[in-house]
Amino acid sequence: MAHAPGGARRLYSTLERAKVAVGAAAHGPSGIQFPSSAADMNIHEKLRQFQSDLDDANAKEKAALELALASYIFDKNDTASASIEDEEDHDIEDQQETDTDGSIANIRPQLEPGDLIELTSSTGPYFAAITAVFPIGSIRHIQFVASDSTWGYKVFSIARQPTFAIRRFFEMSELTIIKQHLPNRFLPPVEFGQEQHSRGVLQAEISCAVLEKIQTFQKEANGIYRQHATRIDNAFDLLAKPDGPTFISLEEITRKVLDIDNSTPVPEETLYAVHKACILYNAGFLLDQCHWRSRQFELLSKEEAELIEQIRRWTRQHSENMVRRSHGQEISQKSVLDMFTNEIRPVVLKNRKNRESLTGGKLGPSKRQLDELQRGNLSYKSVLGSPISPNSVLIFKFLKIWSDRKFNYRGRHLLLGLASEILKYTGLYNDDILIKGGGPSNLLKECGVMAPWQAPGYVSGRWSDPYPDKNAPGSKLLTQAQKEIEAGQTQVDYMKELRHDFGNMLVFCIDSASTIDVDDGISLERTSEHGTYWIHVHIANPTAFISPLSRISQLAQFLRTSIYLPDQIHRMLPFDFIREKLSLRSGSPTLTISTKINMDGIVLDRQVCNGFIHNVLHITPDMVRESIGGAPLSSIPRSKFVVGHFPIPAIEQERSASPLSAEAINDLQIMEMLGNAWGVREAKARNHKWSFGEMPRASINVYHQEREDVDATHFRQFFGDPTISLSASPWDLWSHFPIRPKRHRELVESLMQLANNSAAEWCAHRGVPMLYRGCSFGIRRDFNAEAARPAQYSGNIAADFQEFCRRRSNVLIDTRPELSTRKIPHEIVGVNAYLTATSPLRRYDDMINHWQIEAVLREEARLGRPMVEHDSCRFPFPEDSLKKEITKSIDMSRVYITRSRRAVGHWRDEFLTRGILFDECKDLPKIFTLYIIYARDSTLQGVIAELSIMTALRTDQISAMNKPPEVGQIWKVKPEKDSLHSHVISWQLVDRVT
Repeated sequence: MAHAPGGARRLYSTLERAKVAVGAAAHGPSGIQFPSSAADMNIHEKLRQFQSDLDDANAKEKAALELALASYIFDKNDTASASIEDEEDHDIEDQQETDTDGSIANIRPQLEPGDLIELTSSTGPYFAAITAVFPIGSIRHIQFVASDSTWGYKVFSIARQPTFAIRRFFEMSELTIIKQHLPNRFLPPVEFGQEQHSRGVLQAEISCAVLEKIQTFQKEANGIYRQHATRIDNAFDLLAKPDGPTFISLEEITRKVLDIDNSTPVPEETLYAVHKACILYNAGFLLDQCHWRSRQFELLSKEEAELIEQIRRWTRQHSENMVRRSHGQEISQKSVLDMFTNEIRPVVLKNRKNRESLTGGKLGPSKRQLDELQRGNLSYKSVLGSPISPNSVLIFKFLKIWSDRKFNYRGRHLLLGLASEILKYTGLYNDDILIKGGGPSNLLKECGVMAPWQAPGYVSGRWSDPYPDKNAPGSKLLTQAQKEIEAGQTQVDYMKELRHDFGNMLVFCIDSASTIDVDDGISLERTSEHGTYWIHVHIANPTAFISPLSRISQLAQFLRTSIYLPDQIHRMLPFDFIREKLSLRSGSPTLTISTKINMDGIVLDRQVCNGFIHNVLHITPDMVRESIGGAPLSSIPRSKFVVGHFPIPAIEQERSASPLSAEAINDLQIMEMLGNAWGVREAKARNHKWSFGEMPRASINVYHQEREDVDATHFRQFFGDPTISLSASPWDLWSHFPIRPKRHRELVESLMQLANNSAAEWCAHRGVPMLYRGCSFGIRRDFNAEAARPAQYSGNIAADFQEFCRRRSNVLIDTRPELSTRKIPHEIVGVNAYLTATSPLRRYDDMINHWQIEAVLREEARLGRPMVEHDSCRFPFPEDSLKKEITKSIDMSRVYITRSRRAVGHWRDEFLTRGILFDECKDLPKIFTLYIIYARDSTLQGVIAELSIMTALRTDQISAMNKPPEVGQIWKVKPEKDSLHSHVISWQLVDRVT
């Protein structure tokens, strides 16, 4: 299929790598008749059209780019990894938009020059034109010119994003004059001003053309609002549901409110008029955290919106009473907030005898621990207190809404201030807690309405976290899905007649002993050709039993993915359905992706079929490592630190206690060699010449008993705390050079990548619209290919660390992942086509791809021949529908990744607070080792070696030093409490090691 990449550099390199697939064998595995795999020549012909458009500079960049492809890519935690499993978890973070020819639906999350963005300030929203982007490390400094002729820089984080954006609003030629009067690089604070984001001022005549275009846009949007003000202002009443939040796009709101049919394009001016009204005049519209890109709103229920209005009235009444009181006037009736304060004060003061109130919405650990008799198998217990009055229940509900969704109130200063006003009126919180945030969470926890260790809002409104909320949309869909299962609506296997029986072929399912949702297995089949094998990847097959329109599918679509947190798991599909029906075991139905490959790593054929497997062996990664000659995970030294008194459960028994047979070990060794040969071949084709090794991460686990429902009907007090363990690898990255221990997922990763590539090529050859994944590289302007080449490590940790930092500062780190309905190259994996299909129990995108593949298999069975590109097939997801799914996938994946990181960060902070500040972990050293890796904004960042965690040194800590620390140095540091009530740990420099 034709493909329109997003930039000349990637087009050129893609063209050079376009290949004709090796001819396929006439027969598939086990004698099944399969169609041949022919090469897709259209892509080569289409790309050739672009070759003549490239000038010499682009050709030179291509050479540097191909050299740079060797480097591992550092993610947000600066972990170097070339694995697709890691990449899949983070690839929506930096989605790039490419020019579309109607066949590609891509969304670019990164802001670029020429974009118009809406920002917020204390005086309200304002527009700004992006004039330049200056990447420094992994940070993109946005240079902008605001609608008041000022200019400056901004760095956007998840919590600090534009509220609206129009892509390519300005042609670059329109910004030429302005750019001539602005710096052509990022100016750090020391050069630019006292503050990080101070602004300069442009002369009016320089910026007038740009400002006139912005003002024209605003004027037209205001005119549209005035024309439809009544209907737009009533949007919430029209769209909101009485009993639960709704997720809806800005375009959907606009079409429904203004009665615009789907065939009519909606102008940006109209969209902005509705957007502005929603965020300024309707408390029930909450912005998605990446609203500028997704343009998604969460509509509160009518009940929640009415609650917010009620709270506003109560705070206004209290303010009026305070004014009257200050003038000596009598107050006829106490305000609701006065009564609320009188009710909660004794409860809070009593709880403070057991727990200290800290900043950041955190409480200290329980001073009163459960004794042995009380404890048993409990880590904590709650004591029910007095009932809460009805009005106080409403205030607590509001504070919970605010805590869970505070990031979505950006631009709503009145709403953001409501919670702070309530806290100030109580007189229970000092400025340290009020200013540094988290106060509403402190109050909820000190009243027992939230558990003391609970992190509000780190999952999503889509999940109930961490206690069940029966009114949440996800909970309702889960109930409906379970009813479908109980009614037997998942008993029919729609692919039964097309399944191939793999007989007694040994299938390895490689997972940890505790894994329940086993969604893939691998097997090896020998052929009559010497050195040639079929590798089969057998995948759980939920889509054969549920339709895309079922309630189970709607639940999966709503959640999009399973999420695994230190203290809980939220599964995309019902737990019992996975355990009893879908998780792979002997006798399971599968979707099987088969690849015929030789020992040189050359793929000879690719096939897909539904099947049955009967001989499944569940083994652990350690067993695989030992079988193929690697060291088991248990042999890699790790430090384990624990806070809490609840006993950690013993490690579960291995899945297979008996040793593997010689035949099984031989199969594993051959599959490892085939996977490595394929990976090495693909890497050589793309000049992958070196790697960085892995930065170890801390593994955090939380242990406590079954959760209990916590609601706002009664006060509670909690005694005891969950047990938290932090397991860390020694952070001497350089001890693994030049030979590192094999990673435990290496075999599985390589074969999953191979299967996903085979499925993508198989589908692309047939012209099937799928959710294809790609990833391209962008190179830094100052990229130095020679400086990025690896040196031989000496074994001297100090010297090797400095060499590591030197190399890291010279490598390419700008990855640009994509989703498309047509195949696109994936530079990290190093293939021309890629999709994900190996985890349908935890990723909705994989389920979509399964439904599409099964539609092809049914059509080919009907035709009696392989499908070709122009065959008509009734797909469950036509191309237009898939484009919408791409947008949803990007939006929700980004949010869930952020929530997952917050969850890990929350429990890491809980561990550090209790272990260091409250001295619960006696095994922790008093002095730690800090490896300083890079500078970011006004901080130096590095790794605390003993804990395998990232941390930062602020400039105010080091500015007074005669010789401040630098990147590449190793220091001894000690932890100190930031302030009296702070939960923040500052790492103070003690002594330089190197």
